[in-house]
Amino acid sequence: MTEGETLVLDSETNFLWEEGRVALFLKILPAGTGPEEYVASLQESNETAHFSDFVLYAVDPRTRRQALTVSPALRRRLPGEVQRQWLSVTAAAVESGNFNGALTHLVQELKSRFLEPEPMDAALQQQARINRSIRAAELEEKAKYARVGYLMYVLIGSGALVFCIWAYRYKRRYRELHTVNGVYRGIGSRYFEERYGHHYPKHEEDPLWEEWHRRGGGASGRW
Repeated sequence: MTEGETLVLDSETNFLWEEGRVALFLKILPAGTGPEEYVASLQESNETAHFSDFVLYAVDPRTRRQALTVSPALRRRLPGEVQRQWLSVTAAAVESGNFNGALTHLVQELKSRFLEPEPMDAALQQQARINRSIRAAELEEKAKYARVGYLMYVLIGSGALVFCIWAYRYKRRYRELHTVNGVYRGIGSRYFEERYGHHYPKHEEDPLWEEWHRRGGGASGRW
């Protein structure tokens, strides 16, 4: 039903509209049937059993009496104050005999509440915005630490690679300077251990010190 459209109901109509698990039961009662009793009996019937949320409304054309109730799950969104407000609006239509107009009003009210997002309280909206801002800041902070961590990983990895290259070239250079006639005589060799022990007492006692020093010496000596 679109806005402005009028319902056309007869006395046999007792179900009009369903949206998901929300159902609206309407009834124009035959004369002599009390709306309160009818609504109470319908609430306990199998007709409403498979709906988690439902609204029941009945009107007696003869006595101009009407009754409305909602399922327990809907009472937060449709409290007693809202129900009484709806009945006060439909009462004028019922008194004038415009029963279809009263039912049409209820359908429009329900559609506006359940087919559109439920409005949030201003404080809740503000809190939601704050929560989103906090979450965004947390994500940005994590991203920053992730970038720093990645940079540290690259630097450490690069440093380790450079050190390995340096150590390899330094060792190769050292062996080159301490090899005589194809025999290695540097630290770690039997020759060195028998003659000097574990290290030269002085650098100058190294037979190759002068040449090594002349070529630059150390790790930076002519690679």
